[in-house]
Amino acid sequence: MWQELVVLVLVSAAVGWILWSMLLPRAVTDRLRRLAGRPPAQRGCGCSGCGGDGGGKSGCCS
Repeated sequence: MWQELVVLVLVSAAVGWILWSMLLPRAVTDRLRRLAGRPPAQRGCGCSGCGGDGGGKSGCCS
């Protein structure tokens, strides 16, 4: 029984991470971070080869 609970927690955490880092638009994650009292994530370094900021949200100057 407790093994099922551990698996449920791990799977829920994995799904949450995937939703947060890959599927939610940047505007949504920035708004949720602001509501939680945290500053928005840092943007890339610019358009000359920055390659995005990781976490599946790549794109130059976006």
